[in-house]
Amino acid sequence: KGTSFSAPFVTGAAALIKSVQPTWGPDEIFEAIISTVHKTSGQDEVVYADLFGVGLLQIDKAVEYAAGRPRRSSENGNVPNESGAAPDS
Repeated sequence: KGTSFSAPFVTGAAALIKSVQPTWGPDEIFEAIISTVHKTSGQDEVVYADLFGVGLLQIDKAVEYAAGRPRRSSENGNVPNESGAAPDS
């Protein structure tokens, strides 16, 4: 049902998100993708899910979502700076 065609796009989106948020793990990346899909309103949910799954991938929106979120704290408790590196103690 389109997974072989969509998998490279979703993988690419995940890689772009990871490049913006290098400390994010799978859960945060998944959230960025799922929360930004386009879903046409007024559709039969069963038919829609069969045709489009969760929704239509919007890579630009997912990357914007990631860029607008604060980075997760590093393991030593310091919040990473703009480059993603932990600040000097």
